[in-house]
Amino acid sequence: MDVRRIRIAVRDCIAYRVTQNNTLPFNKYAFLTTHNAFAIEDGLPRLTFTNQEDSVTQQLNNGVRALMLDTYDFEGDIWLCHSFGGKCHDYTKFEPAIDTLREIEAFLSGNPSEIVTIILEDYVHTPNGLTKVFKDAGLMKYWFPLSKMPKNGQDWPLVSDMVANNQRLLVFTSIESKESSEGIAYQSIPMKPLACVQNSGDLSDMLQTCYGAAGNRWANFVAVDFYKRSEGGGTFQATDMLNGELLCGCNDVHSCLVRTVLPNNVNIFEGQGRI
Repeated sequence: MDVRRIRIAVRDCIAYRVTQNNTLPFNKYAFLTTHNAFAIEDGLPRLTFTNQEDSVTQQLNNGVRALMLDTYDFEGDIWLCHSFGGKCHDYTKFEPAIDTLREIEAFLSGNPSEIVTIILEDYVHTPNGLTKVFKDAGLMKYWFPLSKMPKNGQDWPLVSDMVANNQRLLVFTSIESKESSEGIAYQSIPMKPLACVQNSGDLSDMLQTCYGAAGNRWANFVAVDFYKRSEGGGTFQATDMLNGELLCGCNDVHSCLVRTVLPNNVNIFEGQGRI
């Protein structure tokens, strides 16, 4: 018997990867995002706040696929920092940007089917300062080119093509002029149509609010502080919800089914499909 199998809503829901099935456009998936991913509780004294508990490497290994970073000129280099008066200071700095970028490079090198997005709140004014630090971190070989980014709400390239071309790093800056000067895509901060910064029990409700505010478009990035903390399913459940809506119109990706099409167009649904 000739049986054709059609996979619907394919995604590794636990780690939020698209490794097992990457045949959809990039914008058909939702990604767990850490707000101020660099602002980690590391025991060093600072007069500023923290937003995460894990290292960037741990965040990526736990399924985070987008990182929000604040970049500044500081001490002749590019640093990740909170600001006071719009500038980085000794008491608000976290680490040189290259240290975090090297962690990202190591993850991409060790996980050749994964895609990472970096969203920069950018205060770097050194000419080509960002370009240099990305080059020094060895990340340019993964760079997704600005020329391939769609405009006017069109679909992105297929994830499978992005992986095959090794264009697995997307970088967005909050400085519009860097599109022409450094080839870095401009995306203003905050990204209300794309990211919702909330957490815990109300996160799913917030995503519904963002859906309406964005003209009935589901978010692709769920940006949160302390991503593992919640009063319930938290960020992981919210990302499951978004992927369900994006992939098959269900409010939980686990409800998306695997369908077998038999001769005479007979459909058999095999239960909750996670491939």
